[in-house]
Amino acid sequence: MSKAIRADFDEVTRALREAVAPLDGACEAVPLLEAQGRILSESVAAQFNFPHFDNSAMDGFALRTADLPETDSVKLPVCGIATAGHPFEEPLPECSALRIMTGAPVPAGLDAVIPIEKVRVEDDFITFEPAGLRPGTNVRRQGEIFRAGEVLLTAPRRLTRGDIGLAASLGYAKLSCRPVVRAAVFSSGDELVEPSDGRPLSDGRIYNANGAYVTLAARALGIDAEYAGILPDDDAVIEARFREAAATHDLVICSGGVGPGDCDFTAAVLNRLADLRHYHVALRPGKPFSFGYFKEAHTLILGLPGNPVASATSAENFLRTAVEALQGVHEKQLVLTARLEGRIKSRAGRRDIVRGVLKTAEDGTLLFTPCPQQSSASLLSVSQSNAAAIVPEEAELLQAGDAVRVVIP
Repeated sequence: MSKAIRADFDEVTRALREAVAPLDGACEAVPLLEAQGRILSESVAAQFNFPHFDNSAMDGFALRTADLPETDSVKLPVCGIATAGHPFEEPLPECSALRIMTGAPVPAGLDAVIPIEKVRVEDDFITFEPAGLRPGTNVRRQGEIFRAGEVLLTAPRRLTRGDIGLAASLGYAKLSCRPVVRAAVFSSGDELVEPSDGRPLSDGRIYNANGAYVTLAARALGIDAEYAGILPDDDAVIEARFREAAATHDLVICSGGVGPGDCDFTAAVLNRLADLRHYHVALRPGKPFSFGYFKEAHTLILGLPGNPVASATSAENFLRTAVEALQGVHEKQLVLTARLEGRIKSRAGRRDIVRGVLKTAEDGTLLFTPCPQQSSASLLSVSQSNAAAIVPEEAELLQAGDAVRVVIP
């Protein structure tokens, strides 16, 4: 039996990052429409200059600024039209304008575009005021955005819709990605019942909320997570299911009953099968947390708390850290500063995660209002909130109007 290590939030996070190595395994070429959330394994460089050619930044008329006299008003004949995909290829008369659409190539010799709303069109002539027109006005120059050979997506990184759209614009149909983390998610305890028709339960039973929440939290991190069910209070069954999961997955996650003691069936089995570190984290909710590797399969095991909000908090923080380490990335969570509406009581030496509602005031200030109910036993506060305040270890009381750090789980 291992004793629990008392540690603060940052110590546990560092321990995870130091202990968990990126997965080994072959990278694969992934089609763009399947690559969102995957981890890019090879950096992507441009194979050409962009734009490919000088083109118009708007609908209007292309012209030579050298043709423009120093007068308040200019009248030019329109010699033709250029549209996207259909360039104007005829000789260009001097002192003339070319009707041009956004994205259409600007012919050699023409160096500016005047927007259509700034001209008056009469028959085949345009009249306009030339003030402010300079070479390059409203023209996207060849290669001004990026050049051939320039690295635009640096590996490793989690691929976003924007990344994939950029890759498509570069002509890539597939991207090289790291292997997907495969996870099995268990809940533990004979008191748990799988959701059915929502009827009240008896004999001390409760519905299993952690199975669904933790599985979805894991999937949101871009991994292949499957819910593996409830572990009964039976040593032989627990051991068999853990061995099977460890042999076929990279990560096993279990909520409830994975503490340092041997009085719980799940903990007793895991303490035999794995080298675990048990923590009492200075965190509310989410004090108990365990992690380690199965001795035979060398598969990572995470033990989350049993109380639903504590389990959710550990999933949003420690599970995220562990998965990023397996993926070989380190993504800093966006932290916002808001003005507190209401008050938050805490205890020095402990970090509190408080669920609440983040909104924007009329003056643009971010406001955070804590949910009135913060019980660790019910996901009501998680459902009713869109953000969580981080109360630092040194704080004991935050008053209305105080600045508070806020994250979006």
